[in-house]
Amino acid sequence: MRFETYASFANAFVAEYAAEIGVGDDLRLATRTLRALVEGLRAGLSRRASARLLRELPLMIKALYVDGWDLEGQTAGDEAGLTSFVDAPLPGLPVELRGRDALAALFKVLQRHAGAAELQELRLALPTQIGGLVARAA
Repeated sequence: MRFETYASFANAFVAEYAAEIGVGDDLRLATRTLRALVEGLRAGLSRRASARLLRELPLMIKALYVDGWDLEGQTAGDEAGLTSFVDAPLPGLPVELRGRDALAALFKVLQRHAGAAELQELRLALPTQIGGLVARAA
């Protein structure tokens, strides 16, 4: 495995994400935003939906997603909590960015790197309020 290739791609992915969320070249803030985003997604998505999302993320971003994930404690997604998460600002950030906007930015970047079939599969696997964001990014 050539980890430097994955690291280079992850850095480019985070740079694209930073541009999409409007934080310029602040990769630390973009990474913090991604971490807040994936923590909220993990809490609201079923394991199946999480697995489908993980399939489309770059390796280093997958690491953010699974870091601290308690699979034993998660049996099903919390769609009500997910709706609240999507509509609220992401916690712990110096900028105000709603979950919905952070997700839309993530899906725009994913669109540039994943095929249409993968995005369609992802959209169908996610709850409606998030799957619609995938469709709008396409």
